[in-house]
Amino acid sequence: MVNQQDVSDYKTQLQDQIAIATFVDKLIEERKDPEVIPQTLSTVRALLIKKVNEAINEHFVSMLSDEDVIELDKLLEGKVPDEQLNSFFRSKIENVSVEIATALLNFRAAYLYPVWKKQQEEIAAQQAAEELKKEKVDIDHLPPAPVA
Repeated sequence: MVNQQDVSDYKTQLQDQIAIATFVDKLIEERKDPEVIPQTLSTVRALLIKKVNEAINEHFVSMLSDEDVIELDKLLEGKVPDEQLNSFFRSKIENVSVEIATALLNFRAAYLYPVWKKQQEEIAAQQAAEELKKEKVDIDHLPPAPVA
């Protein structure tokens, strides 16, 4: 028989994974990577979901003290259920939801930075080209040079 707590935990995990999948879908859409085509979309999506989860975990671990990391290692070696790991992090990290948001923002920035950088380079090149056009002198309309 399934108890109410198990159902609640399952719903929470499902909601978390749906939220991460939605986050990843928006990232893919925002990046507009020409290499992400319908044939590769599901692979890219799965990889990004994995990377987002890793980024959150790495952020959490970076916030732990050395003693807490040792305790976490023991839990992982014991292959405890996810619920127990979640409880561990909630007990060691204040404002877990804020830290998840921080990890997601950091991931988003790292993922979108190459696109932003390319856009900035394109804008700079376009502005430079416009400046050259303004500075370019039409030699056909110059008065003749004085002859000595």
